[in-house]
This record gives sequence, C-alpha cells and structure tokens, in this order.
Amino acid sequence: MHISVKYHFIQENIEIEDMKMIKFRSEDNIADLITKALPKTTVVKYLKEINIDIGLKRIPNIGE
Repeated sequence: MHISVKYHFIQENIEIEDMKMIKFRSEDNIADLITKALPKTTVVKYLKEINIDIGLKRIPNIGE
C-alpha cells in the first residue's frame, strides 16, 4: 500500500504537468558521486562537470 500511494502521487503530478520524468544513463548520473563507491576516473569526471577542481596527491606514510 505504501508504494501505491507514492505511485499515484507521481502519476497524478505527471498528468497535471507538475512533474516530468527524465531518464538518465547511469554514466551521466552525477548523483552517483554521493551515493556509490566509484572509480577515481569517474569521480574526477563528475567533479569537473560540477566545476570542482581537486588536487589529488599521495601522502607518504609517516611510519616508512
């Protein structure tokens, strides 16, 4: 029943054009940046898309 209420809410809002469903390919979903463990290359790609520049450098082990 809980899913039914959410489904009908979304369906009604789409019908009255308050909402629009947009399909994103997985590789274009920037939200993955905060919801999944991603490879470094994908993280850097997403950060560039949202204009965040980070400097990644290796910090040496103090115990070495």
